[in-house]
Amino acid sequence: MEEKKSIKIGLSTFFLILAIIVIIVMVSYIYIDKTKSNKEIVNLEESTANMQSAINSLQEKMENVVQNIEENDNEPSFTDEQVRKTLSDFLELRAHANCDSLLENLTEKGKLNYEPSKDKYLEDGTIITTIKFSEYKEAMLNYVSEFEFEKNWNTTLYFNKSDDGYLIKTQGGGGLNVYTIIDIIKNDDINYIANTSYVTEDGTKSIENFSFTVKSYNGNCVIDSINN
Repeated sequence: MEEKKSIKIGLSTFFLILAIIVIIVMVSYIYIDKTKSNKEIVNLEESTANMQSAINSLQEKMENVVQNIEENDNEPSFTDEQVRKTLSDFLELRAHANCDSLLENLTEKGKLNYEPSKDKYLEDGTIITTIKFSEYKEAMLNYVSEFEFEKNWNTTLYFNKSDDGYLIKTQGGGGLNVYTIIDIIKNDDINYIANTSYVTEDGTKSIENFSFTVKSYNGNCVIDSINN
C-alpha cells in the first residue's frame, strides 16, 4: 500500500511539474510573440512616419514648382500708364531719399505716420525714429519688390534697424531733384528703358536714363530692379 501511495504521489508531482513547464513555455511564447509584434508595430510606425515625411517634402516641392510656374504664367502685362506711374513714384521716392525726406514723402502718400519732432538724436549723428522698421519696409513694398528693397532701400540708404525694431538713420539733407519722364521704351512685358530729365533746386537741368524691370508684387506694379 505504501508503494502504491508513493507512486501515486510521484505521478501527481510529475504531472504538476509538467503542467508548470507547459505553462512557462506558453507564457514565454506569448511574451516573445508579443514583444516581436510590438517591435514590428514600432518599426511599422517609424516607416510610416518616414514615408509621411517624404510625402510632405515632395508635396511641398511640387507646390513650390507649381507656384513658380503660375507666377511666371500669370505675370500680368502692364499698361503704359501703369509702368509710367510706377517709375514716376520710384523717381520721386529716390529724389526724396537723396535729400533725407523719404519718410516725410511716404507719410504724404499715406503709407506712414512719421513725425520728425519725435525723433531722438544721438551724439554720433544717429537718429532713432518712432517708426518701426517693419512699417517702413511695408510702406516701400508698395513701390518696389523685396529684391529691390533689400538691394537699395535698406542700409545702402543709411537706414537700419535698432535692436528693438525701430528705424534708425543718419542725419542728411540736400536739394530735391524734380524728375520728368521724357519717354519709356518697352523691350518686353517686364523690361523697359526710360529717358528722363531732372531739375535741381538751383535750376540746373540734366538728363538721366534708366533700364528697369517691373513685376506684380502685393497686387501692385512695382520696380523690381533699376540701373542708370
